[in-house]
Amino acid sequence: MDNSYALHHLILHSAERRPEGIALGDGKSELAYGALAERCQAFAHGLLALGVGRGDRIGIYLDKRFETVIGSFGCAAAGAAFVPVNPVLKAHQVAYILQDCNVKVLVTSQERLFQMTEALALYHRDFKPSKRLRAPYAMLALNVVAADTRAEAQRLFTTQQQSFVRLRRGTPGLIPPPIDDIEAFWTPQEKAMVAQALACAVVGDAADVREGIAQFAARHRPDELMLTANIFDHAARRHSFALAANAFDR
Repeated sequence: MDNSYALHHLILHSAERRPEGIALGDGKSELAYGALAERCQAFAHGLLALGVGRGDRIGIYLDKRFETVIGSFGCAAAGAAFVPVNPVLKAHQVAYILQDCNVKVLVTSQERLFQMTEALALYHRDFKPSKRLRAPYAMLALNVVAADTRAEAQRLFTTQQQSFVRLRRGTPGLIPPPIDDIEAFWTPQEKAMVAQALACAVVGDAADVREGIAQFAARHRPDELMLTANIFDHAARRHSFALAANAFDR
């Protein structure tokens, strides 16, 4: 097949011709070709940084959303194979797909992580070695927002909470700065939605982070843990990662 007609190249070509053209829409928000191409390339670079090679299989366990499309094109850009995992499947069915397809990396969302607990347990129990993967391997991502005090960490965390609410309202945009009163920002329904979506996040001071990461690792047994931090201020984000790193050293 001519590489110029590979799936991800079609997106790149469209982004070059009309970057402001609408590529995706769900009735509430839209994503232009230029932004889609950037996110697909960023996703591909993330996979390559994890050691994903040509032909490796990447599972996408998400609802129908922009990230699902970004993941499929990003897999193609990285030379990997996209394995869709139906979000309505039961845990044992998800585990079977992971095992049968020799999935190397599974991409999912925090709100689905609780559903993944049983699937991961079955994956480890029923794993069968193959040419591509000799032993079960699971890498999970965890949101960690750390600061010198618990109150400051909670304030920094309002950036991600606002982002989730704005996404659901159909008004996504740049990462917002933290606010002092998150209760004045959202409705009770939005608060409950965010609490469920971000239930696995670890937020607090150094002691909270150390305990939260340890509990998450013990509960889900990942072979590798990726920490993320959606923090507005770059210096505060770096400090958060430093506190989280120190938690591993103790």
